[in-house]
Amino acid sequence: MLFSSKAEADARDKVLELSEEITTFLQRKVGGVSEELAEQCALAIAEEKELFTKALKKPELLNETVEAE
Repeated sequence: MLFSSKAEADARDKVLELSEEITTFLQRKVGGVSEELAEQCALAIAEEKELFTKALKKPELLNETVEAE
């Protein structure tokens, strides 16, 4: 990926770092999950970190965006 600023590149690096940690967590906690599926799930969660943070307090937020699309 090409980024127009260092800040954008740094932000993406943070998402990828979080994704790696979530991948490891999922592989440890979810029996039988493939590495590929764990990586896909982890990246989706990491990219929506703010939504997941809010959803910890209000779970229905996770699917409100899907209904609005």
